[in-house]
Amino acid sequence: MTMKKIALILSLVLVFSCGDDNDDFILPEDTINIDFSEGITFGRAAKACSTANCISVFKLTDEGLFKSNNNGAIPGDGIWTFFECPFPVNATQTSISNDVRNIARGVRDIPSTDITDAELFPMGDFFILEYTTPAGRKTIQYRNTGNFVDKRVMSYLEFIIETTTFLENLDENPPATCL
Repeated sequence: MTMKKIALILSLVLVFSCGDDNDDFILPEDTINIDFSEGITFGRAAKACSTANCISVFKLTDEGLFKSNNNGAIPGDGIWTFFECPFPVNATQTSISNDVRNIARGVRDIPSTDITDAELFPMGDFFILEYTTPAGRKTIQYRNTGNFVDKRVMSYLEFIIETTTFLENLDENPPATCL
């Protein structure tokens, strides 16, 4: 009789511990593995480009939102450079900052790619998302979100597209001198 009770208790523990783990968003306690001093880099890029504004990449760090000064080409080493000063903090930037940091958990499962890989998106625009963890830098490249099955991942990556477009349409550069 006690063996049946033990088996029942173990079964119940397994059932309740293997339930839905609320896998929709990275929780604040999960973000400690993302290096926010390095930031989250996101935006639009193109490998083949004939104009000066082919690239519109931004980096969100603890210090603010920075704009890339690599506006004509993807850097050969794949490392983006940014203006020294962030955009001035305003309500829009605060909202963007909070939402960019709310990375969908499923993004962690997307394989990392090499931004300098000439065979991946050789022509035309594509979007990027990069962040650094103790395991190294993760780069995700995509043209649209139609290839992603998880709706939360799709929603987050669509948000990155919309945010990039919004920031591009502002057509602003950060201040020349930092405050």
